[in-house]
Amino acid sequence: MKHKNFSKAVLSFTLFFLAIPAQAQGTLNDYQRANSLRDKYQSLAINIAERANWIEKTSRFWYRKSVKGGSEFVLVDAETLA
Repeated sequence: MKHKNFSKAVLSFTLFFLAIPAQAQGTLNDYQRANSLRDKYQSLAINIAERANWIEKTSRFWYRKSVKGGSEFVLVDAETLA
């Protein structure tokens, strides 16, 4: 009798933990909505700079920043601050 109860407990435990990942899966609508959020809010994030990229063997670097309608590339000379 103990063996039968143990088997039921193991089966219940296994089914419970197999069901958890299945519930975490999103639907097609969830993924489409998530993809549309970038388009919806990207225009609100302006003047945000990305990482600087040093130009080898110079005192200059460039970076891209978001501006209304797209991106702007900025070139900076670290010695002259121009």
